[in-house]
Amino acid sequence: MNRVLTARDDKKRRKMSEPRTTRQRTRVVGHLRRSGAEEDVWTLEMNVPNASRCSASGSKPQKVQIPLVLKDEGARAPQAVGAQVLVLGDAVFSPSSELLRIEAEQISIAAGESRIWSRVPVSAKTSLVRSDLVQVQNAHSGLAAIIGKWPGEESDEEVEDALRLLS
Repeated sequence: MNRVLTARDDKKRRKMSEPRTTRQRTRVVGHLRRSGAEEDVWTLEMNVPNASRCSASGSKPQKVQIPLVLKDEGARAPQAVGAQVLVLGDAVFSPSSELLRIEAEQISIAAGESRIWSRVPVSAKTSLVRSDLVQVQNAHSGLAAIIGKWPGEESDEEVEDALRLLS
């Protein structure tokens, strides 16, 4: 019983063997950079906090460059290379939820955009990892930062004076 493969079977086989990417609508703010000599090759440069949770607070952010593809003629990049821009489009993720590129539908100068959009897009399929949420506390952060500084033995006048200084 040998079965003859049809074109339809071959199409299914090829589709199953292709890596599956996922798309997700995104809105990001970053600096537009030209990636090469070609006019259609762009990157979006963003400053993100250092990925290492164990590093000292106040560490310098890392620069991340995300490949940017213009979806169509309507997604012309503004002439201001290096300017801060707002990009609307699709973030394309690998099967392992790694950001591959952003396919831009619209690029405009970011005038007064919130800093909340200055984050690298994360796949909705990515599950939360508890260790990513835990932040190491030291003498300058968390509860240890306020213990011993809470009003206790101070008089009411000293507390009021301290509050006046703060306001």
